[in-house]
Amino acid sequence: MAASLGRLCVTGVRGVLWSRPLASALPVGVRTLCSPPEKFDVSSRYKDQPWEYLNSEEYIERYGKSLVWTNYRRNHKGPIPPQKTRTKCIRGGKVCGNPCPICRDPNLLVDFRNIRLLEQFISPHTGVVHDPIKTGVCMEQHKKLVKAITEALDHGE
Repeated sequence: MAASLGRLCVTGVRGVLWSRPLASALPVGVRTLCSPPEKFDVSSRYKDQPWEYLNSEEYIERYGKSLVWTNYRRNHKGPIPPQKTRTKCIRGGKVCGNPCPICRDPNLLVDFRNIRLLEQFISPHTGVVHDPIKTGVCMEQHKKLVKAITEALDHGE
């Protein structure tokens, strides 16, 4: 037992000392003299003005002239679809399989100023918000949509 503990200490110290070369021993060309480059955050591009995404080429290429939720079909077990949509598509930072139309596109942000997105979830004939079963939106995003629509109506947009 004592021999194995001694060996563990020696190999542990040797591994720490010999595995990585010291930064001062490396030539100047190999050393990094600046901080590592920051990763480009795609979602922050439209965070301040989410309505700009609906005018971009990305959006037109992805959806064309159709609504965001028209081509969405949720997978379900059996012939009868579930009566409710899921509560959340993103749990603990992980996106579930087959997320709803809003959660699957990180550039679609629900905001009361994003009128073109909100109009897609309102019936043109009655002015009532479409049911989440019809649109396939998760309950969390549906609550955000209803809140944004009422806020937009309060602002007169």
